[in-house]
Amino acid sequence: MIPRIFKCMVSLSLKSKSQPVKRPQLCFSISALSFSSLQPENPIPKPAVPLAEYLIDHHQFSPEAASKASSSLAYVKNPQQSDLVLSYLKETGFTKTHLEKLVKRYPKVLFVNPHIIKPKIKIFQDSGFSASDIADIVSTGPWILKRSVDNRLGPSILVLKSVLGSNDSVAKLLKSSGWFLKHDLEKTMMVNIDFMKSCGISPAQIINYVFIFPRLFLLKPQSIINSAKRVEELGLDRNSKLFLQAIRVLCSMSLKNWELKWELFRKLGFSETDILAVFKRSPQVFCVSEKKIKQVTSFLITAANIDFSYVVRFPELLIYSIEERLKPRLEIMEILEKKQVLNRKPSLVTTFKLPHKKFLEKRPESKNPVAVSNYLINQHHFSPEAALQASSTISYLKKPQCSDMGLSFVRERERGFSQSHLEKLIRKLPGLLFSDVDESIKPKLKFFQDLDFSPSDIANVISLKSSGRFLKHDLEKSMMPNIEFLKCCGISSSVIIKHLFKFPRSFLLKPETIEDLVKRVDEMGFDRKSKIYLPAMRVLTSMNSENWELQLDAFRSLGFSENDILTAL
Repeated sequence: MIPRIFKCMVSLSLKSKSQPVKRPQLCFSISALSFSSLQPENPIPKPAVPLAEYLIDHHQFSPEAASKASSSLAYVKNPQQSDLVLSYLKETGFTKTHLEKLVKRYPKVLFVNPHIIKPKIKIFQDSGFSASDIADIVSTGPWILKRSVDNRLGPSILVLKSVLGSNDSVAKLLKSSGWFLKHDLEKTMMVNIDFMKSCGISPAQIINYVFIFPRLFLLKPQSIINSAKRVEELGLDRNSKLFLQAIRVLCSMSLKNWELKWELFRKLGFSETDILAVFKRSPQVFCVSEKKIKQVTSFLITAANIDFSYVVRFPELLIYSIEERLKPRLEIMEILEKKQVLNRKPSLVTTFKLPHKKFLEKRPESKNPVAVSNYLINQHHFSPEAALQASSTISYLKKPQCSDMGLSFVRERERGFSQSHLEKLIRKLPGLLFSDVDESIKPKLKFFQDLDFSPSDIANVISLKSSGRFLKHDLEKSMMPNIEFLKCCGISSSVIIKHLFKFPRSFLLKPETIEDLVKRVDEMGFDRKSKIYLPAMRVLTSMNSENWELQLDAFRSLGFSENDILTAL
């Protein structure tokens, strides 16, 4: 009776009428067993096991990892063989996270004979790598398990050790660029490094570039030689610290794209001498997109009021983002000038080039703390009501320029935040006035962007009274596992997003709590395709067992019978 009463309670709590929903089509793997007296000696084949079910039930994989792996491989024909593979990897130091990562990227590893895998692991062990490093490297680049130990893995590891000097450095490189082990490094990497050394490039700079631009060292040696020759013809000396950077830039561009970039600078008003000076001072600028070069040049000349000669002297400014660095910093400096708190105005290039934290450290503190209410009203045009409510918990700001940085970033047009959104947000969470843009605000906005939320949707959901707490959480660790799990349960993205707007706190529950709720709602007979499935989960989270019983008693006291509730449904 309780499941039916519960379904009624959830159904009656919805204002809109339920739309007819198609029942989900359930797919089952059914193996027919044939019994024949003519061939009794033939063993009955065991049915294949669905991969997702196998990984979850036998190896405690998360639903998200199991679903990802089963998207390209539906069944496990020999679970015992797969057990041996996973057991061996666990013995060598692979954690559950490593195994999930490995199987998601290379599900067929479950079918590989452990005797084929063991030599690939052993070469790393014999080379002195730690168990955790081996697990990190292999789970990131699982194709390593398909490479020859003698012809590829062993020789490549030796080459990398000779270049980088230690196992720690080699492990660091392979965790991000494991594809080095796909190549014959003696014929590519070593030849290129020997040539770079012959050009006078220091070993320290070469090693630094191996980590920053690893693919450069796997290019054909003749390509490196030709690019070095062109760099010298352009007037950049081999002794310059930018010589290797210039080689990389030319290697990354075809002759046609090189000419197009020169033509772009000409159209913007740069002379041939200017263009050559730009390349010699900052070769990396030639890798910047045509659109960005146009936009940044225009911004610097109009908003920052500088001329071409300044851009030629400091071409690295063309690399920076207008919205995330140039514009906010320019606005902050203008505010500080108006407040007359600068003892000496720094140059524009200093203002733009400083790393974010150093930029904030360099900005002067106000001698007298600024009242939050006055600051919000005068500097950011908040209504008196909103400013007073925000100042009820935080009275003063010692570094208003930090707050300027955050509010300026959020109020950019493409972020979708209106004045109303900002006031709602700061009234709820005035502590955001002290938040670091890069560490706190940007990751949260990017999280919702990656979920395909529009700027206006992001502004709406974050400024909701019940969801401002999103900005206090690591959403990748708290919310994403819940969203992925619900998707694996067959709940559509549109339904999840709609529910996120209505009941955002539900998505910040512990993943194990969400999994338990799904199990309970399933047991009550709810259809996962029904639009009341997620509201049913929310109802269960909103009351303890005592309140649940009180609700049931309330229905009973009103005279509801099982048939009455069934009719209402």
